[in-house]
Amino acid sequence: GNGNISNKLAIGNIIGGDMVSKKVSIGVANVSPTATLQVQSNSSDDTNLQEWRNEAGAVVAYLTRNGDLYLKGTVNVSGIS
Repeated sequence: GNGNISNKLAIGNIIGGDMVSKKVSIGVANVSPTATLQVQSNSSDDTNLQEWRNEAGAVVAYLTRNGDLYLKGTVNVSGIS
């Protein structure tokens, strides 16, 4: 090799990251993300930014592209002071 190793990651236009800073982006392949996990909408439609599903595949929580968080079930908060 030539000794010049890239520490940037880009998979298509969907996943990107910087292996030195240990940061990854999903949704838009940003090779210099500003957070440890950066999720960015790559669409102007109304798809959710994130969804969490149970073992049956039913959506139990989701985050809209506008930042609205929806949860099904009980929210427990403990250990917070």
